[in-house]
Amino acid sequence: MTEQTFSRASIQIPQHALVDGQLKTLKLAARRLQLALSTQETELQILKRLIYRNKNQHRGAFFWRSVLEMRRYAGRVAKLKLSDAVISLRSSFFSSSSLSGSSMKGSWTHFPHRDYLAQHANLFCTAQTLADKMSEANLRAYTSFHASLQSAAFLHLMLVFVGISSRLRAVALELKAICHDAVKCLAALQDVNIVRSTLAIFSSRLKSIYEEPHPNHEPPLPKPLEEQFHSVELSESLFQDENPTLPMDPLELQPPNITTNAHPSAQEVQIKLQKRLSEKTDSLKDLPKKKKRKNEIDDIFGF
Repeated sequence: MTEQTFSRASIQIPQHALVDGQLKTLKLAARRLQLALSTQETELQILKRLIYRNKNQHRGAFFWRSVLEMRRYAGRVAKLKLSDAVISLRSSFFSSSSLSGSSMKGSWTHFPHRDYLAQHANLFCTAQTLADKMSEANLRAYTSFHASLQSAAFLHLMLVFVGISSRLRAVALELKAICHDAVKCLAALQDVNIVRSTLAIFSSRLKSIYEEPHPNHEPPLPKPLEEQFHSVELSESLFQDENPTLPMDPLELQPPNITTNAHPSAQEVQIKLQKRLSEKTDSLKDLPKKKKRKNEIDDIFGF
C-alpha cells in the first residue's frame, strides 16, 4: 500500500469505468510479465553456468564478448523487479496491504496518489528502454554465434548460445510490449480527476476521530489564564441580556425559604393525644347529671 491513497468516493462516478478498464490491463500485464520473467530467469541461470564452466577456455574468443553482453543486460532487467512493482501497484487500489492474489479480487476501493503512479511510470519507461537495448544486444550476439558456426569449432556450445540468444531476444521484445502497455495505462490513470467530496471528507474525519492515539502523542498545552478569562468574558457578553431582570447582588440571588411539613415525632403525637383526652374528660364533667326516675318500689321503701 502507498502512504497516501484516496478513497473510491474521491473519484467521480463516470470515471469508475476508466479505472476498471485500466486495472484489467494491469492484471493482464502482470500475468504476461510473470511468464516472461520466469523464462528469462531460466535462460539466465543456464547462461551463467555455461560462462562459469567455459570462461577460462574461451576468454579470448571473438564471440565471448557477446556472451558477456547477454548476461549483463539480462541481469540488469532482473534487478528492476518488475513483477513486484506490478503487484504493489495493483494492491494500492485495494484496502488490504498484503500482496496475495486473493486480496486483489473484487472491485477497487482506493486510488493511489499521482506521484506514486508517476514513479511506477518512470520505472516502466526505464524497463522499456532497457528491453530495447537487450533486444539489440541479443540480435548482435545471434549474428556472431551464427557466423562462428561456419568454422565448425565448438559446434555444440555455439548451438546452445544461439538458442539462448534467440529466446532472450523474444523475452526482450515481450518485455518491451508489456512496459509500453503499462506506461499507457499509468498515463491514463494519472489523468483521473481526484475530487475531495463531502463523503470522503466525512469518512476521513470519522477515521481521525476513531483512530487510536499514537504512543508518542503529547496532549495540547493549556491556554494561558488571560486567554481563558477573555473567552469567558466574551461568552458572558454574548448571552447576557441588555436589561437584566435578575438582581446582580449575590445575597439577593439566594433561593427563598420554603417551609416543609416535617413528620412529627412520636413524643409530640403522644402529647397531642393526652391533651385531647383531657379536653374530653373536662367536657364530660361539665355536663349536668340526669335524675333517676323513681318507681313504686322506691316510694314504698323510701328511696
